[in-house]
Amino acid sequence: MTTHNPPDTTDPVDDVLRYAEAAKLLAIPLPTLYSMVHDHLIPHYRVGARTVLFRRSELLAFLSERAVPVRPSGQPTRLPSNWLPRRD
Repeated sequence: MTTHNPPDTTDPVDDVLRYAEAAKLLAIPLPTLYSMVHDHLIPHYRVGARTVLFRRSELLAFLSERAVPVRPSGQPTRLPSNWLPRRD
């Protein structure tokens, strides 16, 4: 007789991550992530006194909120003319 396992209903995008996994996902050094958590700059969950967890979906949303828009092609970066020091 074959047994059937119930379908997996967990969303792989909503995995719970620990520090090392979150830092790897964000491509930042671990000490930077520690600082961001300490300063409450990134979404996280504190479980007990020392355990910090992150949701993958929230970290991905955090990244996408900080995306730099792409400049339309053909528009070079130009500094204002008053930005450069004057030559007398």
